Amino acid sequence: MGELTQGQALKELRSSVLGVKQDTFAKMVGVSRKTISEIENDRGVFKTDILDTAFKPFGLKVGLIPVSSSLLNSVLSSHNQ
Repeated sequence: MGELTQGQALKELRSSVLGVKQDTFAKMVGVSRKTISEIENDRGVFKTDILDTAFKPFGLKVGLIPVSSSLLNSVLSSHNQ
């Protein structure tokens, strides 16, 4: 299964789904064009609220996804004991 970085995903969604340039998208979501550029190029470390703001037009939020259900179950069961 292919994986995308957050930046790659945002760039693909912005350009393919909305068909807008970075400056237009930045104005839409209320952040600077520089911030959009840095996210799309995987530069910098951004707080979750900034990333959520950038992904909001697509109905997405940043979150954690388990890569292994058995590992997640193991961690959760040991925590509940």
